[in-house]
Amino acid sequence: MDQPQATRILTIGIAEGLHMRAAMEVAKLLANYQATVALIKGDHRVDGNDVIQILTLGAEQHEQLTVEAVGAQAEEALDALATLFESDFSKETDTEKAE
Repeated sequence: MDQPQATRILTIGIAEGLHMRAAMEVAKLLANYQATVALIKGDHRVDGNDVIQILTLGAEQHEQLTVEAVGAQAEEALDALATLFESDFSKETDTEKAE
Protein backbone atom coordinates (compact mmCIF):
# COMPACT_ATOMS: atom_id res chain seq x y z
CA MET A 1 0.00 0.00 0.00
CA ASP A 2 1.36 3.41 -0.96
CA GLN A 3 1.89 6.07 1.68
CA PRO A 4 0.14 9.44 1.22
CA GLN A 5 2.44 12.03 -0.36
CA ALA A 6 2.32 15.81 -0.58
CA THR A 7 4.52 18.51 -2.12
CA ARG A 8 4.59 22.27 -1.64
CA ILE A 9 6.69 25.23 -2.65
CA LEU A 10 7.37 27.56 0.28
CA THR A 11 9.03 30.98 0.18
CA ILE A 12 11.24 32.20 2.99
CA GLY A 13 9.99 35.57 4.16
CA ILE A 14 12.18 36.30 7.15
CA ALA A 15 15.22 38.51 6.61
CA GLU A 16 17.54 36.11 8.42
CA GLY A 17 16.60 33.19 6.18
CA LEU A 18 16.45 29.72 7.72
CA HIS A 19 18.74 30.56 10.62
CA MET A 20 19.14 28.47 13.79
CA ARG A 21 15.91 29.48 15.56
CA ALA A 22 13.82 29.00 12.42
CA ALA A 23 15.45 25.64 11.67
CA MET A 24 14.73 24.53 15.24
CA GLU A 25 11.09 25.55 14.87
CA VAL A 26 10.77 23.59 11.62
CA ALA A 27 12.23 20.43 13.19
CA LYS A 28 10.15 20.82 16.36
CA LEU A 29 6.94 21.30 14.37
CA LEU A 30 7.56 18.35 12.06
CA ALA A 31 8.27 16.02 15.01
CA ASN A 32 4.54 16.21 15.78
CA TYR A 33 3.49 14.50 12.55
CA GLN A 34 3.60 10.96 11.23
CA ALA A 35 5.39 11.92 8.04
CA THR A 36 8.88 12.02 6.65
CA VAL A 37 9.53 15.53 5.36
CA ALA A 38 12.34 16.67 3.08
CA LEU A 39 13.29 20.28 2.33
CA ILE A 40 14.85 20.80 -1.09
CA LYS A 41 16.80 23.76 -2.46
CA GLY A 42 18.10 23.14 -5.95
CA ASP A 43 19.64 19.67 -5.86
CA HIS A 44 20.29 19.80 -2.09
CA ARG A 45 17.78 17.64 -0.18
CA VAL A 46 17.70 17.49 3.63
CA ASP A 47 15.71 15.86 6.42
CA GLY A 48 13.19 18.35 7.83
CA ASN A 49 13.64 16.91 11.32
CA ASP A 50 17.38 17.60 11.43
CA VAL A 51 18.31 21.16 12.42
CA ILE A 52 21.91 20.88 11.22
CA GLN A 53 20.83 19.55 7.82
CA ILE A 54 18.30 22.37 7.47
CA LEU A 55 21.05 24.91 8.18
CA THR A 56 23.21 23.40 5.42
CA LEU A 57 20.65 24.57 2.87
CA GLY A 58 21.85 28.14 3.38
CA ALA A 59 18.31 29.23 2.52
CA GLU A 60 17.95 33.01 2.44
CA GLN A 61 15.06 35.46 2.35
CA HIS A 62 12.88 35.27 -0.78
CA GLU A 63 14.28 31.86 -1.78
CA GLN A 64 11.86 29.05 -2.48
CA LEU A 65 12.09 25.57 -1.06
CA THR A 66 10.32 22.51 -2.35
CA VAL A 67 8.96 20.52 0.56
CA GLU A 68 7.99 16.88 0.15
CA ALA A 69 6.23 14.75 2.73
CA VAL A 70 5.42 11.04 2.82
CA GLY A 71 3.34 9.37 5.50
CA ALA A 72 -0.05 9.19 7.16
CA GLN A 73 0.00 12.90 8.03
CA ALA A 74 1.89 14.21 5.00
CA GLU A 75 -0.72 16.82 4.05
CA GLU A 76 -1.23 17.96 7.64
CA ALA A 77 2.53 18.36 8.17
CA LEU A 78 2.85 20.54 5.08
CA ASP A 79 -0.21 22.60 6.05
CA ALA A 80 1.37 23.32 9.44
CA LEU A 81 4.75 24.08 7.87
CA ALA A 82 3.15 26.45 5.34
CA THR A 83 1.42 28.28 8.20
CA LEU A 84 4.77 28.63 10.02
CA PHE A 85 6.45 30.04 6.90
CA GLU A 86 3.52 32.38 6.16
CA SER A 87 3.70 33.79 9.71
CA ASP A 88 7.43 34.46 9.18
CA PHE A 89 8.09 32.15 12.14
CA SER A 90 6.35 34.62 14.47
CA LYS A 91 5.33 32.97 17.71
CA GLU A 92 5.27 35.98 19.99
CA THR A 93 3.47 35.65 23.28
CA ASP A 94 1.12 38.32 24.54
CA THR A 95 3.86 39.46 26.95
CA GLU A 96 6.39 39.87 24.12
CA LYS A 97 3.87 41.87 22.05
CA ALA A 98 3.29 44.25 24.96
CA GLU A 99 6.99 45.06 25.31
